[in-house]
Amino acid sequence: MSGLTLGNVNSALGEAVTTVENDLQQQIDGFDAANADSADLISLQLAMSKWSLATQLQSNTIKTVSEGLKTAVGNIR
Repeated sequence: MSGLTLGNVNSALGEAVTTVENDLQQQIDGFDAANADSADLISLQLAMSKWSLATQLQSNTIKTVSEGLKTAVGNIR
């Protein structure tokens, strides 16, 4: 068992964020503003929302794990 570490959490969430980020980049690269319809705009907005949520999840999770580990170390001392 590897245990809960900042490295493990960051690695797992980092991969998820990278996947969502790549999807967003593909959406942006394929976006044609001159010919965009409502479905294209909604699709781009959805991709941006997914990226925003993924990065917030990564940040909040790392912060929470970090604080928990700091508290555990403080309790040992």
